Amino acid sequence: MSTILERGANLGNALQSLLVAGDITPGDSAGYELCKTIYLHHPHGSKIVDRPLMLAISKPRKLSVPGAAGDGTDLIEAFEKQWQADECNEHLVNVGRLARIYGPASIGIVIKDDDPTKPLEFNKLAKATMSYNEWDPLNTSGSLVFNQDPNALDFQKTSGVRVNGTVYDRSRVVVLQHENPIYIAYESSGYGYTGRSAYQRALLPLKQFIHVMTANGMVALKAGVLVAKIQQPSSAVDRIMTGFIGNKRQLVKEAETGNVISISTDEAIETLDLQNVDDAINAVRRNIIEDIAAGAGMPAKLLLEDTFAVGFGEGTEDSKAIAQYLMTVRDWLKPIYNFLDRCTMHRAWNEEFYAAIQQKYPEQYADVPYAVAFAEWQNAFLSVWPNLLEETDAEKAESEKVTLEAVVSVFEILAPEMPPSEIGRLVDWVANNLNAKSHLFSSPLELDIQAVMDFRQEKLDKEQAAADAAAEALRNPLDANGDDEEDDTQEDTIPPAPKKLAAV
Repeated sequence: MSTILERGANLGNALQSLLVAGDITPGDSAGYELCKTIYLHHPHGSKIVDRPLMLAISKPRKLSVPGAAGDGTDLIEAFEKQWQADECNEHLVNVGRLARIYGPASIGIVIKDDDPTKPLEFNKLAKATMSYNEWDPLNTSGSLVFNQDPNALDFQKTSGVRVNGTVYDRSRVVVLQHENPIYIAYESSGYGYTGRSAYQRALLPLKQFIHVMTANGMVALKAGVLVAKIQQPSSAVDRIMTGFIGNKRQLVKEAETGNVISISTDEAIETLDLQNVDDAINAVRRNIIEDIAAGAGMPAKLLLEDTFAVGFGEGTEDSKAIAQYLMTVRDWLKPIYNFLDRCTMHRAWNEEFYAAIQQKYPEQYADVPYAVAFAEWQNAFLSVWPNLLEETDAEKAESEKVTLEAVVSVFEILAPEMPPSEIGRLVDWVANNLNAKSHLFSSPLELDIQAVMDFRQEKLDKEQAAADAAAEALRNPLDANGDDEEDDTQEDTIPPAPKKLAAV
């Protein structure tokens, strides 16, 4: 007689504790330890938190400093080099990660041999030994409780951060919260009346997903079971028949590809029918993941890993919804970007860098003080996020075709009325627009603008000379044929004699 052992999936202590937590019901709060467990061990814990952040910053910002010498190229290169040296992207993602896990998180700048209780002197960052630190609610517990007095100036606002007893001035830290705090709604994951964890509303389906994992493990164990339908012996079973049936089962167990076994016509060998189980598990798994995504406030496709109908970034409805969601994530991270941008500017565009800029562009910065130039650069600094939705090559070509037609129309309207000095600028503008259409033209259009202006002037001179000659011909039509001007005048003014008078 065969024996079947039933084994559950080995989930580990952390997930097993989540599975047996029978007191988790809809509306329960996610505590600090539970949020940490979900992020570290749950299959969707990291995806809920990290994937939106990674997709949101997957394309770098387009930086510019309008009005700076050299189109701001030197400034942007120095800024990006310092940004990478300080690992600002890693710090940015880390503080966003902690905020999504627990609700609130903080990022602060720590400077060696500096008093953190005093306002930060940004102009000294270039030579300072510093570091960006990220703190979760446990590190700042007690300082992010937030005042619940509706008449207070700091009502549900932070006035500073205290980390293990060390107070940091407000200018040195930025507090980021996942969702805004609700009045007198205490969040155990954030140790205060703060924002809430991304797991808060999805807590129950996150637990239910563990059951799906257990069912998958059980099905995986049974998927390879063979059912041998062996003809049973008569009621009189002796030791010989029992051994014979056992040998048959052993032959079935040991049979592999390339082997041949023989059974009687009344016997059969089959596998377990798991079709109904497979359909049920797939449907339940998908529904639970959609519930998790709804609870976390994110598109379900980010968790389902489904392929898009056309592909992400090509304008489908699913990709548009995800792009809109990621734009909200970018806006949510804006306070951290502003803080890191300001620190990076002071570290990258320091006085030594400005001395090099003065030598390279003396005509613009030779007599400009460093403080004045830096203030101009800081105020002019622009960062623009690229569009997450990318057009196909055919769509880009069609869009460029429409733009090209508009450029041609502008040229046809303006060119006849422009003097030679301006026609060159117009032709240069047209050429630059044509060269920007890489999907329509493979090679750039290069023109000698001065030659175009000279040709335009020569053409206008010829047209003017021809017009003057035509006007002169209209004024003196007979002179144009070579006749004497006086004779022509007399002939025109004295009428001919009558015939009768001529005869007399």
